[in-house]
Amino acid sequence: MKGMIDRLGGIFWVACLGVVVLFCFFAAIGGFNPGDVLWLTAAVCILAVAFTIHAIRVGIVLREARTGETIRELNELRERRGF
Repeated sequence: MKGMIDRLGGIFWVACLGVVVLFCFFAAIGGFNPGDVLWLTAAVCILAVAFTIHAIRVGIVLREARTGETIRELNELRERRGF
């Protein structure tokens, strides 16, 4: 069950990043005006902030002191990321 939740969490964060990037891309090419769709702009800003917080937390975990448990977690994170 934990493995499935971890995979779904990873998929969620990748989807969040994808939504933010697509929003920025279409706004940049003039597909829509972000001021005209304030609800969408607000939702994408919330996703961007949530992804940034998540990325910072993962970075902190990767840099903190190495104990037996954190080394195992670090190895699991690296295996999932492909390193």
